[in-house]
Amino acid sequence: MVSKEDLERIVNADHHDPFTVLGQHELGRGRALVRVFVPEARELFLLSREDRRELAMTPLAEPGLFEVELKGWDTSKPYRVRALHKKGEHVFYDPYSFVPLLSEYDLYLFNEGTHRRIHTFMGAHPMVLQEVPGTAFSVWAPNARRVSVV
Repeated sequence: MVSKEDLERIVNADHHDPFTVLGQHELGRGRALVRVFVPEARELFLLSREDRRELAMTPLAEPGLFEVELKGWDTSKPYRVRALHKKGEHVFYDPYSFVPLLSEYDLYLFNEGTHRRIHTFMGAHPMVLQEVPGTAFSVWAPNARRVSVV
């Protein structure tokens, strides 16, 4: 169960590790919970990648936060979300359905100041990840309160 404080920090873009709140979380016994944040969304639907099943997501107390419990879905692949809002709808891959690209070793070397290939991670890099084309974006901003990609 996620705390009210964690949910508020997500909504306020002030959470130190949003992957602990958003995305997919294993519950055991073949079940998983998916939590998504889409500001101004009225309804969200989780879409399976293979057979185009659609599950309605439950809105949480904080506006824009939704979740759904899964059973029997392939949780090893990124999932898509269909969002309904006052301007229409859009379908997208949830960025939190992808695993982080920087390994613990990469972070160790970066923090030590000895990573010799950090330029291959930092900034914007077009790539295909888990068969999904897109752009990975990483930034080092130790004093920033918030970073947005628009």
